[in-house]
Amino acid sequence: MTTTQDQPAKDAGTLTLSGVLAPALPHDVGTARGSVLYTVPAVFSRRDESRELDLLHSVDVARRLADAGYSDVEL
Repeated sequence: MTTTQDQPAKDAGTLTLSGVLAPALPHDVGTARGSVLYTVPAVFSRRDESRELDLLHSVDVARRLADAGYSDVEL
């Protein structure tokens, strides 16, 4: 089961986040006993290309996430 949100139509070639696999999340997410950090299994619109993967793991993306208040998020 995938949890998705309605999103505006995008170019079919654009890599976009389609949703997360909610059943794969730990059962204690968001509870006092849950971990502070956990992996969120994501579903994308298509398979990533090697250049896109390099960009997702770049220092610039980590900096942009931190600047937006998501310093603990890793892609």
